[in-house]
Amino acid sequence: MPIPSFNSLRAKLHNACDAYLRPEIQYKPAGGAYGPVAARMDYSTEEVNFANAQTIEQGMMVSIHRTLLNAKPTDADRIKLPEIDGVWKPVGVGLNQPGTHWLFRLVKVNG
Repeated sequence: MPIPSFNSLRAKLHNACDAYLRPEIQYKPAGGAYGPVAARMDYSTEEVNFANAQTIEQGMMVSIHRTLLNAKPTDADRIKLPEIDGVWKPVGVGLNQPGTHWLFRLVKVNG
């Protein structure tokens, strides 16, 4: 039996690393059901200045390996986070530089 190449094992390696290092979120594709997906979460804050006031805005960026989703995320998909209540949707969906992960921001869904 030939020795497998790194490229042939890449998806398995990413899935194993994601399962160990990344927390699971509950992801529901449009028309589907919620299921666990390993995701990297990046929480950030940004100062927003107005004419006479200043506020702090929190942002959340999500990174999910492309092999874990069947299709590109849309704003009709829904996400539940383990540490923050509410239902969220992906916005500004794109790919990282090598094209291996979906990157998007989260916006809370009202109602």
